[in-house]
Amino acid sequence: MSLTLKGNFTASIGEFQQAIQALGRDGWILGPMGYALARAGRKAEAANIAREIESAGGSPVSFAYVYAALGDKPRALDALERAYAQPSWTSTSLLRIPCWPACAPSPASSP
Repeated sequence: MSLTLKGNFTASIGEFQQAIQALGRDGWILGPMGYALARAGRKAEAANIAREIESAGGSPVSFAYVYAALGDKPRALDALERAYAQPSWTSTSLLRIPCWPACAPSPASSP
């Protein structure tokens, strides 16, 4: 995830792919990978990952990453609300990763 946060999306996607090969397709890997894909402009792949995580019953925080990076604030916020309603150590720790400013209201939408 550190490569993603540094903006090195191509390298981070490669690292996520290696992690998936070694550990399997789990939401805690797929969510950040989908985020990196979306930020790299590979939006269709990112959207597919968000749907995969959601349909597999993964943590809402995992697919919220992807929706936030895709600019889909309503879906990202809905997922975060679901995560908040079902707190777990995973959701709590994942909420600390600094990708959530993408969900902040834009100045035009503020009252």
